[in-house]
Amino acid sequence: MEENILITEGKFDNLLLQKVLSKNLLEKVKISEGMGQSSALSLARSFAAKGNNKILLVIDTDTFDENTIKEKFNYAESVLKMITSNSDVRIIQFVPEVDSLLFMDKTFIESFFDTKISDLEFSLYQRDPKFAYVQLSKGKSVKDVRQKILSEIDENVIKTIQSNSKIKDIENFFM
Repeated sequence: MEENILITEGKFDNLLLQKVLSKNLLEKVKISEGMGQSSALSLARSFAAKGNNKILLVIDTDTFDENTIKEKFNYAESVLKMITSNSDVRIIQFVPEVDSLLFMDKTFIESFFDTKISDLEFSLYQRDPKFAYVQLSKGKSVKDVRQKILSEIDENVIKTIQSNSKIKDIENFFM
């Protein structure tokens, strides 16, 4: 029996994607999370080896450097291609990370952190969301900020994130 499996690098990526992906898709997909990129890649290999699965690996690039992004993609792809099975395996990379989805909506970020942000600051925060969390929360941990964001994200932000091409790619892969 074919399984639809979405693999993320970690818990927050998993929870954020569960917030923004359609209910219809979530009913069809098993979401597994690694403990980082290597672990997620290992999970993808394991599921692929079982065969007859549709697997989507969602990973962060952790960079904007195009050469490094290509290298990471090629490495992940080569590791997954070592498995000969009839599983359909794809990789989607988020530049620089899944958290970047939250920085599509400046109004939400300003409201969440109760501060005005210049366009220049916002572009910096889009490039490094974890830095933004620490700066804007005045030193709270990334984990604490992420938990609070997940509890306060609203339908308008969800709709904005759903318009992202990577989110559409995830939805389309499993449909």
